[in-house]
Amino acid sequence: MGKETILALAKHAPTHIYFSGRNDQAAISLIDEVHITNPAVGMTFIKMDMSSLISVKRACVEFTHDRLDLLM
Repeated sequence: MGKETILALAKHAPTHIYFSGRNDQAAISLIDEVHITNPAVGMTFIKMDMSSLISVKRACVEFTHDRLDLLM
Protein backbone atom coordinates (compact mmCIF):
# COMPACT_ATOMS: atom_id res chain seq x y z
CA MET A 1 0.00 0.00 0.00
CA GLY A 2 1.47 3.28 -1.02
CA LYS A 3 0.95 6.98 -0.91
CA GLU A 4 -1.75 7.03 -3.59
CA THR A 5 -3.79 4.39 -1.74
CA ILE A 6 -3.64 6.43 1.47
CA LEU A 7 -4.69 9.59 -0.39
CA ALA A 8 -7.60 7.74 -2.03
CA LEU A 9 -8.77 6.30 1.30
CA ALA A 10 -8.56 9.72 2.96
CA LYS A 11 -11.01 11.16 0.42
CA HIS A 12 -13.73 8.98 1.98
CA ALA A 13 -13.38 10.70 5.38
CA PRO A 14 -12.38 7.76 7.58
CA THR A 15 -11.97 8.40 11.27
CA HIS A 16 -8.39 7.14 11.30
CA ILE A 17 -5.80 5.66 8.96
CA TYR A 18 -2.86 3.60 10.21
CA PHE A 19 -0.07 3.13 7.69
CA SER A 20 3.41 1.71 7.75
CA GLY A 21 6.68 2.50 6.06
CA ARG A 22 10.40 2.90 6.59
CA ASN A 23 10.84 6.65 6.23
CA ASP A 24 9.74 9.02 9.00
CA GLN A 25 10.11 12.12 6.83
CA ALA A 26 8.01 10.64 4.00
CA ALA A 27 5.33 9.71 6.57
CA ILE A 28 5.22 13.26 7.94
CA SER A 29 4.92 14.60 4.40
CA LEU A 30 2.04 12.21 3.65
CA ILE A 31 0.22 13.13 6.86
CA ASP A 32 0.55 16.81 5.95
CA GLU A 33 -0.77 16.13 2.44
CA VAL A 34 -3.80 14.23 3.76
CA HIS A 35 -4.58 16.98 6.24
CA ILE A 36 -4.63 19.56 3.44
CA THR A 37 -7.58 17.81 1.81
CA ASN A 38 -9.21 16.36 4.93
CA PRO A 39 -7.91 17.70 8.26
CA ALA A 40 -10.36 15.56 10.27
CA VAL A 41 -8.70 12.26 9.31
CA GLY A 42 -6.59 10.88 12.13
CA MET A 43 -3.26 9.51 10.92
CA THR A 44 -0.83 7.15 12.65
CA PHE A 45 2.48 6.11 11.13
CA ILE A 46 3.82 2.69 12.17
CA LYS A 47 7.51 2.50 11.36
CA MET A 48 8.17 -0.90 9.80
CA ASP A 49 10.54 -2.32 7.22
CA MET A 50 8.65 -5.16 5.53
CA SER A 51 11.96 -6.73 4.40
CA SER A 52 13.00 -7.22 8.04
CA LEU A 53 11.10 -9.76 10.14
CA ILE A 54 12.57 -8.19 13.30
CA SER A 55 11.17 -4.81 12.28
CA VAL A 56 7.74 -6.30 11.54
CA LYS A 57 7.62 -8.14 14.87
CA ARG A 58 8.66 -5.00 16.75
CA ALA A 59 5.96 -2.94 15.03
CA CYS A 60 3.32 -5.58 15.81
CA VAL A 61 4.22 -5.56 19.49
CA GLU A 62 4.19 -1.77 19.68
CA PHE A 63 0.90 -1.32 17.78
CA THR A 64 -2.17 -1.78 19.92
CA HIS A 65 -5.66 -0.56 19.23
CA ASP A 66 -9.15 -1.66 20.21
CA ARG A 67 -10.58 -1.69 16.71
CA LEU A 68 -9.33 -2.22 13.18
CA ASP A 69 -11.93 -2.26 10.41
CA LEU A 70 -9.78 -2.83 7.35
CA LEU A 71 -6.28 -4.23 6.81
CA MET A 72 -4.63 -4.07 3.41
